[in-house]
Amino acid sequence: MTTHSPMRSAESLERCSCLRRAPKTELDKTYEIVITATDFLGATSDQVVFPILKMSSAAPKLIFMPSTLSLFRDQTVMVKVVAEFSECPIEKGSLVFKWSLESYLSGTVTESTGDVSVFEAAGSQLWVPGGVLDAGATYALAVNAYMDNDPSKSFAGTFSVQVKKRDLAASICRSAAISASTMRDLVLDASESIDPDFDGESGQADDLHFAWTCSITEDGEVFNPCRTKAGAQLHLGAQAIVTLGYNDLSAMYPTAEYPYLFESKGSKGSMMSQSFRMSNLDRSSHSNGFNQIR
Repeated sequence: MTTHSPMRSAESLERCSCLRRAPKTELDKTYEIVITATDFLGATSDQVVFPILKMSSAAPKLIFMPSTLSLFRDQTVMVKVVAEFSECPIEKGSLVFKWSLESYLSGTVTESTGDVSVFEAAGSQLWVPGGVLDAGATYALAVNAYMDNDPSKSFAGTFSVQVKKRDLAASICRSAAISASTMRDLVLDASESIDPDFDGESGQADDLHFAWTCSITEDGEVFNPCRTKAGAQLHLGAQAIVTLGYNDLSAMYPTAEYPYLFESKGSKGSMMSQSFRMSNLDRSSHSNGFNQIR
């Protein structure tokens, strides 16, 4: 087999570019090395083209530490960039680094509504405090670097930051079992449910949506939805706190040994719903107007 256009190894080409330095006035050029192969029967292969960029001067390579970053919203971003210079005998000097936001992606949204000025920084390190980035978003950060003694010699790199989402944390107050009575209202309170990525931030609880269900259990398994004595299915509200009054409780059958099971399911936007179950209304002691939730 013969080749019509022999190709040197990448190492040889790199060594060659170092030995044959182009004049500073020469622009970057791209060369194409075309290779075909012919076997002993005379059959010729398709052409393979290798483009090689010959730069007028060897640019440093930007290295990020860490190479990529995946973290939660409440964690701090700390990234460092360094320049690795070529072994070619090129002029070296101090570098100036400029950071900026190159792109943003959260689902189908491509424009951040947050404060992007936190990415406008100078220097080899970027620091972004926790609680600033959007959970579930990916940020592409651009770094532009140039020689302090010759700004025309510039180069760039991109760093990726992925902000992970935590699952919603659904909760019902008073732990997993409470007592109730037809003599007083039964309050089901899921207001302590949170989005852990925004815990403690004002207004974030307003974005949570709730759905309550009531089921009858048998041998620990969900058997049927709760119904009133009239046979109507019990419907609960869609807010964080639901109250069952005297009329509601009196209309429900005693559950004897199998309690009612209330479940609160919290959701937020496209985030997966999370639920919390609580063992429920036991009307076996209804003669004295007291109902126990176990």
